[in-house]
Amino acid sequence: MEQIWWNSISKAAYLIRSVADTLLSGRNLLLVIPDVLPWRDDMMELISKAISSADNERRLKEMDCPDQPPGKFLLDEFCKPEKRAEYRPGKSIASFLAASEGIVLNSSYLWLRNISAKQLTDWCSFISEYNKAIPYHAQRGVFILEVHEDIRVPKGISGLHTISFEKIIDPFDVYTFCALSCTDGGFSERERLYLSQTVSSVCGQDVELCKYCIAQGKAFLKDPAECLNRIIENEFRSNGLPFTYPQSSDTLNTKIWESQIKTLFPIIEQYRSRFVKKYYQQIKSALPVENAFGESISSPCDVELGTLIQLTAQGIISLSSSEYDLLDCFRNARNTLAHLRVIPYDDAVIILRN
Repeated sequence: MEQIWWNSISKAAYLIRSVADTLLSGRNLLLVIPDVLPWRDDMMELISKAISSADNERRLKEMDCPDQPPGKFLLDEFCKPEKRAEYRPGKSIASFLAASEGIVLNSSYLWLRNISAKQLTDWCSFISEYNKAIPYHAQRGVFILEVHEDIRVPKGISGLHTISFEKIIDPFDVYTFCALSCTDGGFSERERLYLSQTVSSVCGQDVELCKYCIAQGKAFLKDPAECLNRIIENEFRSNGLPFTYPQSSDTLNTKIWESQIKTLFPIIEQYRSRFVKKYYQQIKSALPVENAFGESISSPCDVELGTLIQLTAQGIISLSSSEYDLLDCFRNARNTLAHLRVIPYDDAVIILRN
């Protein structure tokens, strides 16, 4: 499934291209990612391949952001002892490195992970000074600062192009991933769409969690909370960290309800429309009637499921036992959604299959 995300989801692939194109153009990059970035190693491999195929001079170097100040770290890490010996404190390290020839930094894409808010400010200031000191047409290093979404970018910082995962990837991309991943399990088309919508609603941006929920299939639809607990207890993310799901049970139910509004409610309305069309004359003969709000209904097309149940009970519409049970199921389901509650799994299956 992980191959689907970065290769087949158009906006995820676009993010890869955007990062690679930014670096190849020589621009420094601020990459804003969520804490639950999906399959980070695969993302890095694709970016590295895109860069290396177009630029055989610079090399991509990836590391955690060091605790040292930027200048001191780069001087120690990227300069040989004899070059470091040339540095004099009267000149800023950024200017010294920018003017130095033959150092590894000036032929590197330096990707820094896990940057704190304080470190971001320091690195942005260093990069700004370094860029200003680069001689005209001289080769220079390109910096990639990887930060998480909860870090505020300092104001007034120049020389950094920003790419944000959250601003590129939207809920439809996660839904599309779920739909493409949901190919097994004997699902009907409606059930497949319902599972995809429910998983993407419950998991939000956590695409790796989506993968495991989709794999649970019908078991997830029967009891999402139990499946989430099972995943948290037994599975791990691609980076080796455990899964978490910090949402409350009320929030989980709200997300499931939202997915049912999107998938089940239209089916319920389609059923009502078919029912009215089938028994149009019988319904028309009983009009006008008042609905639950005391409003007068004069058109069969406006008659709701609750009123149809009443007309059936009055003998105006004649139904078999199975037809009545189905009508009652749809009526109860609509009322459940109207009262912000979740339709039980067994009733959801009936709705999806009719």
